[in-house]
Amino acid sequence: MIQEKLTKYLTKRSAPALKVLGTAISHHQLYSDLPLDRDQFRLLRLQPGQWNDKIVCYLTVHKFANQLEFEALSYTWGSNGRSEVITVNGASVTIGASLETALRYIRLPHKPRVLWIDALCINQKDDVEKGYQVQKMCQVYSSATIVLAWLGPPHSNGERALSDIRYIDEKMSPVLNNNYEAWDDLQSRPLFHIKRLGLNLEAIDWDAIWDLCNRSFWRRMWILQELALSGDTMDDISSNRCIVGCGSEWVSLMALSNFSIVFGLLRTRASHMDEGMAKPFGLLMTHGPPALLIMSRILMFFHTQYKRKRGAQGLENIMRLSRSLQATDPRDKLYGLLGIVTDYPIVVDYTHDATQVYKSYVISWTERNGNLNCILGNRGMSNDFGPSWLPEFSNPLSDGTAFENLIQMSYDKGEYKISPQICFMQENNVMKARGISIGKIDRVVGPFWNGTKPKIRMDLVGKLNTNTEYGSMLGLIRSLYLPLPENVQDDVWRACIMDADSGDGTEFITPAPDHFRHRWRVFIFQDKIDESFEPYLEQHERRLRYISPVTESLGNALGTDRCFFVTEDLHMGVGPCSVRAGDEAVLLFGSPLPFVLRSTKQGYTFVGDAYVQGVDPFNFPTMKDGRDLICRDFMIH
Repeated sequence: MIQEKLTKYLTKRSAPALKVLGTAISHHQLYSDLPLDRDQFRLLRLQPGQWNDKIVCYLTVHKFANQLEFEALSYTWGSNGRSEVITVNGASVTIGASLETALRYIRLPHKPRVLWIDALCINQKDDVEKGYQVQKMCQVYSSATIVLAWLGPPHSNGERALSDIRYIDEKMSPVLNNNYEAWDDLQSRPLFHIKRLGLNLEAIDWDAIWDLCNRSFWRRMWILQELALSGDTMDDISSNRCIVGCGSEWVSLMALSNFSIVFGLLRTRASHMDEGMAKPFGLLMTHGPPALLIMSRILMFFHTQYKRKRGAQGLENIMRLSRSLQATDPRDKLYGLLGIVTDYPIVVDYTHDATQVYKSYVISWTERNGNLNCILGNRGMSNDFGPSWLPEFSNPLSDGTAFENLIQMSYDKGEYKISPQICFMQENNVMKARGISIGKIDRVVGPFWNGTKPKIRMDLVGKLNTNTEYGSMLGLIRSLYLPLPENVQDDVWRACIMDADSGDGTEFITPAPDHFRHRWRVFIFQDKIDESFEPYLEQHERRLRYISPVTESLGNALGTDRCFFVTEDLHMGVGPCSVRAGDEAVLLFGSPLPFVLRSTKQGYTFVGDAYVQGVDPFNFPTMKDGRDLICRDFMIH
C-alpha cells in the first residue's frame, strides 16, 4: 500500500531539460547557471535506474505559483565525512554518502521522480540564497504532494521494526484515530488492557524497534519543521502526506505517532506492568525514552486540537520542548521553527552570529510580550556563547510535565500584580530585571535523572559534586523531612510533587489532595497502608498501587533531571539540574516561575527556572514570618 504511494505522486508534465554542461563544472557555476528570484525554487529530477546504475539527476528552476507536483525528501545529512559522486546536469557533483544511499533506495526503475532536497536544491555555500530559501521551506514542505521521511538503510533489522510498528498501528488505530476519549481511557487503564486490542506483544522485535526509534533522524531540529509541515498526524485528510521509510519498507507517520503512545503508557503506568511489556519497559528504564518519543511529543503540539490552548503552539514553548534536538548551527534552533510557529516573526539571517541572533530574540520577545517566558527551562549551563541569560537550547535535560503544566496554566492567569521591569545594558550584555529574593539556598538533593544519557550525567555530576544514587537522595529528603514541624513537613512533600496530582500525566490537579500526605508517609516508610485498601493484592503490589499517585507525580516533577532544595529560611522547592548550595532563589517580575541565580563579582549568572512551594509569581509573596520581601534590581550577565 505504502509502496504504491511512492509511485503515485510523480509530475504529470515535464520540466524543460537544461543543456548538458561540461564535466569540469564548478560548484559555483552549477548554481550560477540556475539563479533564483525570490519567488522561485529548484527541483531535482531523479532519473530512473536499477540499484547499481550511476545516479543521474537534473536541477531545474520553477516558480512557487506554478503549483508543480513534487515530493520533498526529509533525511539526515550524516556526519561521518564520507561522500559519493553523482551526476547533476551532466556534471560530477559530490554529495554526502547518506543522501546518495537514500537516492538509490527511492529511485524508481522505470520512471523519473521529481524531488525537493535541501542539500542539492539550495546553494549551501551562498548564505544570502540559503537565508531566503530557508524562509521558503514552509512553502516547500506545505506544497509537496508527499513528504518522504527516510530513516536510513535497514541495519539492525530496521525493516522488521517498521513492519512490527505497522502491525501495532493496525491494532491500535481503529481505537485511537479521531477518538480522544478512547485514548484517555486507554491511558487510565493497566497495561494489560493493550492485549485486548489483539496485540501479540511477545512476537514483536523490541530491540529492532528501539534501534529504529532512536536513530539520529529523530534528533534533528530541521526534521521537526519538515514533519510538522507535512500535516496533522491526527487528521485523516492530511495524515498520509508523510510516509516514513527504512530501506525499502515504508509506513505512514501517523502509524509511528500511534505507536509512540506505547512508550507513553510504559512511562505513566509502570505500577500496572505485566510480563508482555517487560522487554520494552526494561529498555525504557535502561536507556531512557527513545528519540522518537521526544519528537512525537513535540509534534503533538501542532495537532489541530492544540490550537485552542493558549501558548501551546507559541515559539517559546516549542523552543523549550525542542531543546534536546540537534543542529550543527546553533542559529538553526530558532530558524528551524520558521513556518511552524506564527506568534513571532522569525527572520533568517546567516550573516549574524549566534550571540546576535539570540540576543535579538530575547530583547524583542520581552519588548513585544512583557514577560520572561522565552528564557524559562531546565539548564545545564552549557551555552558556549553569549550572556548566561540567553536561552539554552543545546542540552538534553527535560523540564517535566509538571513544569510545563504550570507554564501552560499561567497563560490563563491574566496580568501580573507587579508589571515586569526589564532592560538591557552594556551593549545588551547585561539584563537588568526587577524582582525579589526568596532566599539563599542552603541544601540541595539531586539531580533526579529522567533518562538522561549516562555520559551527560557523569559530566554534570562531576561539575555538581553530588551523590545522585536514587535511594540515597530519597533518604536525604526523608532525613530533612522528619525533624520538621508538621506544617513545614507538608511543604516538603508538596514541593517534591510541585503541589499537584499529575498522576498518569493526563490531568494536573493543584493543589495536591490532602490524602497524598498519608501516601507520602507510606512511601518513606513512616506509616502503614489502611487495611481496607485492596486487601486481595500481594503485599508488595499493594504498596506500589497505594503510593503510585505520589510516585507518578514525583516522577513528573522532581524526577525530571531536577533537584530538591531548601533555602536558609525553609522555603522548599524544585530547581534546575545545575543548582547548588549558595545559589539564590528569586522571583523576577514577568516570569510565571521563580529562577535560581548564582552570585558573581559582576552581579549574577543564570542557573535556570524553579518551583518554590507557596510562592505565586502572579501575587506578591511574603517571608515565612509574614513580612514583605524587598524589591530590588538583579544585574544578570
